[in-house]
Amino acid sequence: MKKTLRRIGLGSGSATLFFGSSSVHAFGRGPSRHAVLTLIMAAAVVSGCGSESPSATTVNQPPVSTPPPAGPGHNTDTALSLYESARVHASLTASALEHATQYYRVWTTNYCVFGSGSMLASLDGGPATAGELPAGSHTFAVTFSNCLVDGLAGISLNGSASAAYTGVDLSDVTALVSTNFMRGTGLAFRSDLHDVTSDGSGTWRRVTTDAGLSTMTYTAAVGSRLINNLTGNSATFGGGSYSSGQTTPPPNAAASVQQDFANLVVAINGTEYTLDGSLHSVYGSVGNQGTHTGEVRITSNGTLVARVYGDANGLFSVEVLSAMTPF
Repeated sequence: MKKTLRRIGLGSGSATLFFGSSSVHAFGRGPSRHAVLTLIMAAAVVSGCGSESPSATTVNQPPVSTPPPAGPGHNTDTALSLYESARVHASLTASALEHATQYYRVWTTNYCVFGSGSMLASLDGGPATAGELPAGSHTFAVTFSNCLVDGLAGISLNGSASAAYTGVDLSDVTALVSTNFMRGTGLAFRSDLHDVTSDGSGTWRRVTTDAGLSTMTYTAAVGSRLINNLTGNSATFGGGSYSSGQTTPPPNAAASVQQDFANLVVAINGTEYTLDGSLHSVYGSVGNQGTHTGEVRITSNGTLVARVYGDANGLFSVEVLSAMTPF
C-alpha cells in the first residue's frame, strides 16, 4: 500500500494506529477515543484537531511531486481511488463538521495545528467562538487558509465549506454540506488521491450511539466533483451513497469498521462506474494489518471491472478485470 502510517478516526478526534500498510477511517465522534489513545506508541507526536494549544513551530507541507505517466498499474490505482472517492469528497465537503470540530466543539478560530495557517468560523452568519456548537438548526461555515488539521497524517485544507445542520441533541445530526473548490492534501489512505479539490454539495448524516459508536452516511449531489490535482482528472458523482461506521469490536480487537456502498455512481472523464457492496475491517493491536471480510464490486455498463475485497486470509485485496480510465 501507499503509506505505513495511517489515521483512524475513532470517537471524536483522530488517533493514529500503526497498522503496517493497512488503514481505516471512520467518521464518528464519541468518547471511545480515549480507549484508542492507549494504543498510540508515538506519544510525543501531536495529531489532529483539538490540540489544546498549537505549538509555535510551523510545519511546512512537503512538496507534492508529479507522478509519472499512467502505466499498467493505473488500473489498480483507479479502483482504489473510486473506493476512496466518496469518503474523500465527504471529508472536504463536510470539513466544517469533520475537521473544524471535535465532539462538535470548535477547536480553534485562529491558528491551526503547530501554528500553521488559520481557520475562521462563523455560526448563523456571525462570528463563532471556540466551544460546542448549539443543537437545533443552524448554519456553520468555515474558511481554512492552508490550515494543518492533522499534525501526524499531514492533512491540510485550503478553502471554504458550510454545513446547514439539524440535530436535536447532536447524537443524530443531518446536514446539507457544500464547498466551492476546497483543496485538501493527505486525506488518502490507500489510493493516490493525495492532493485533491472538492466542488459541490451533498447530504451528510452522523448517528452516534450511547456507547460512542457512530456511523456517517454521505450522498454527494449529482454533478459534484472530486478533482485529482496530480493528474488533472476528475470524478463526477451521479447518485448513490457511502457509509462508514464503527461497530463493537470483538474481544482483543481495537477497532471494527463497516463500510457500505449503495449504488454509488462515479464517472471519470465520462466513463461511468458503479460501486456496490460492503467491507468489514477488524483491527487488533500495534502492527496488526487487520482482517477484512466482504466485497465492494465496481461495474461499468453492468460489467464487473474490479473489486475490492478481503481475501481468504483476510487481507485487503484488489482485483482488476479490465482496463479502467485513469484517475
